[in-house]
Amino acid sequence: MSNFIWPAWAEWGRALLLPYIIFTLLIGVTLAGSFIPYERVLAGGHPWLPAKKEHPPCVMCGMTRSFCAMSAGRVKDAKNWNHAGPVLYSFGWLWLAGTVVFMAKVIKRKPRNEYKSNHTSDNRRGD
Repeated sequence: MSNFIWPAWAEWGRALLLPYIIFTLLIGVTLAGSFIPYERVLAGGHPWLPAKKEHPPCVMCGMTRSFCAMSAGRVKDAKNWNHAGPVLYSFGWLWLAGTVVFMAKVIKRKPRNEYKSNHTSDNRRGD
C-alpha cells in the first residue's frame, strides 16, 4: 500500500502554467514570423531560419512557406507547400484567441478569500 496522494486540481493548474505560457509564446513567435513577405521567403528563404540544407523530404517540409502563404492570404499556395500548414496555422490562431479569452477571465475574476475573517459585516454588533 502506498501513501501517494494525488495533487489537487489547483496544484495541477499552477504546475502546468509555465509550460502553457512557453507553448503559447512559441506559437506567437511562429505566427509573427509568418508575416515575413511571402515573395521574400520564396526567393531567399526565411531570414529567421538557417539556410536550407538538402535532406530527404519530411513531414514539416514546406511548413514555413505554407505559413507565410497563409499570412499573405494565399490558401491554395499554402496547401501546395504543405497540406497540414493551413490546419496548423488555423490551430495557432485559435490557440492564441483562446488564451486571450482565458487570461481575460482570469484577470477579471475576483481573488478568492482563502482565509475567512471573523469580522464580517453580518457578525458585527452595532455597539
